[in-house]
Amino acid sequence: MELSTIERFLATECGLNKSQPVLLGLSGGPDSLSLLDVLLHFGYPVIAAHFNHKLRPESGKEADYVWRLAEQLGVRFVCGSMAVTTLAQENKWTVEEAARTARYQFLFQEARRFHAQAVAIAHTADDQVETVLMHILRGSGLAGLRGMGFRAVQHEWDAQIPIVRPFLEVWRQEILEYCKERKLEPIFDQSNLDEVYFRNRIRLQLIPYLEQYNPKVKQALRRMSRILEADTALLEDTVNQAWKECLIAINSLSVILDNVRVKKLPLSLQRMVLRKAMAFLLQGEEDIEYEAIERGRKFISSPSRRGRIELSGGMSLYLTGEWLAVARREEDLPRDNWPQFQGREPIALDAPFRVTLNHSWVLEGEMLSSHSALAQINDPRKAWLDADCLQFPLLLRTMRPGERFQPLGMEGKRVKLSDFWVNLKMPRFVRKNWPLVVSNDQIVWIPGQRMAHACRLTERTKRVLYLCLGRQDTEKPDV
Repeated sequence: MELSTIERFLATECGLNKSQPVLLGLSGGPDSLSLLDVLLHFGYPVIAAHFNHKLRPESGKEADYVWRLAEQLGVRFVCGSMAVTTLAQENKWTVEEAARTARYQFLFQEARRFHAQAVAIAHTADDQVETVLMHILRGSGLAGLRGMGFRAVQHEWDAQIPIVRPFLEVWRQEILEYCKERKLEPIFDQSNLDEVYFRNRIRLQLIPYLEQYNPKVKQALRRMSRILEADTALLEDTVNQAWKECLIAINSLSVILDNVRVKKLPLSLQRMVLRKAMAFLLQGEEDIEYEAIERGRKFISSPSRRGRIELSGGMSLYLTGEWLAVARREEDLPRDNWPQFQGREPIALDAPFRVTLNHSWVLEGEMLSSHSALAQINDPRKAWLDADCLQFPLLLRTMRPGERFQPLGMEGKRVKLSDFWVNLKMPRFVRKNWPLVVSNDQIVWIPGQRMAHACRLTERTKRVLYLCLGRQDTEKPDV
């Protein structure tokens, strides 16, 4: 193990400095113990963090050993523990998934507490090869085949603090030689020999088998991951440009994409943009299945009548008119662009009135004595109704099951309100809370859409009720 190379990796590839602490995941094994020794050798301030998964009877003694070791070295030490088998059962995870989740949650919790610049993990070149093989067997794309990076921010754990892996170019045998040379006394975790675990089977069974075909298969896979890392970096520039062009809105609950633009993307970019949307909400890309991406891609080209399809990780893809929305729940989709009358009792309206809806949407009404507004009657956010055809006070409410409506221009014909929404391709999640203006239990105006035929202005009209839907931050339209 070339220390000069590791020193360069620490500063350049990992981007570490010596003015802030580095939180090191210290299991006590050869890899993490060597990394602790290297970090101290080069003068980095270290906080050693040990997590006891309570998977083996000796795990408590190992935690005590690591604590005493840190104390001897004058290194600040923190320890966490959890029975990960219980966590796995509760969440229907594998023990490996539960252990990883509990461990990283602890590490980043402590990193935030101590204002650490990074969480250092002693993953080696052997770990990288195992990871790449795991991704190959799971049918991963380029992101999985390139493996792990020296430095990465994973939103699953923290939006700012990165994981750094200074030993990614160091083979496990080099680590063992370093321990012997430095007279380090690591713990050897016997569970690493348990072939129940997927990664262990990769290391103990698959790699030796592949070495029968190519004795240097590990070096070949490591070389492939390095090549793909560079190729993927170039490709990501193209993906990021497509992402910027397709992205409409994004928050912690949903990602909204321009459906028209996404459909025009080449197949590969469609997959990558969809993966990026899911990865943002899932806070990582590792567990996104190819099948989920394909379901989403096929839905984009041929959407179902439901306007929704399940992806993975609790995510669903919604078609909302010209939008594609990725979210866990329909309730998480943004409604800012539409007027909504959500979770409220009906309101009596007697002109003049002004009602604030959601996100600064405002509904106003006043009586007019002039018919001069006739020329503007095609504006969907405005309505001029024959006041003598109405029963006051009017009512502001939302739709009812099976309700019908007679749109302007459809004399003698009433349509189901649900069909009216479908014809307009109105997103399903905004229909049920759309505000309706009602007179005598009959819809007289759907704000922003259509007024009722029976209330239209005629030559006999004497009084006019003017209604307007707008925003508080915009000027009131002229009447």
